Parts: sequence; C-alpha cells; structure tokens
Amino acid sequence: MKEFDSNDIAENKAVASISYISLLFILPLFLKKDSPFVQEHAKQGLILFLFELLGTIIFYLPFIGRVLGSIILVVCLIVSIVGFLVAITGSFVAFPIIHDLAKEIKI
Repeated sequence: MKEFDSNDIAENKAVASISYISLLFILPLFLKKDSPFVQEHAKQGLILFLFELLGTIIFYLPFIGRVLGSIILVVCLIVSIVGFLVAITGSFVAFPIIHDLAKEIKI
C-alpha cells in the first residue's frame, strides 16, 4: 500500500471517494492537484471510467456483446463500490490492471 500524509487523507478522503463515481472523477482530478492521495484515486477513477465506456460499447455489439459487456460493467460496478468505500475510509487499494494503467498517467 502506498503511504500518504495523514493530514492529506483526513482533509481529502471525501473528495477522493468521488473519483469512483463514473464521470465525476474529473472533479477531484483537476480540483485537488496538490493532493497525492486524491490524485491516485482520481487516476484509477479515470481508468475505471474508460473501462465503463469500453463495456458499454461492447454491450451493443451483436452476439457475444451483451454477455461480455454485462460482465465488464458488473466488474466495473463492483470496483467502483469497493474503491469508493476504500477512499472514504482513508485507505488506498491498487486495483490490478487499473492501477498499472493509472501509473502511466502524468497530470
């Protein structure tokens, strides 16, 4: 687990939790640039949102699309809920794949 400043966490955990509510990741990403805790959650929220878009697009493809798209969207929903709860409690979880992609984002 990454180490963050306890003051940063205490002041910003509510804002960090917003990162996992679909398109709302934009707010913490740009409004709290000075908070490493918020930025890590917001970057994961961005990647999660992109997976949600991908799942939605796949859902509308013929044949296997409904099944595969539904699976992707359900997984995204579960990750969103877990991410929200983790952030609101002042913790951080590096979700597999999502965190690996989020590390590449430089903002």
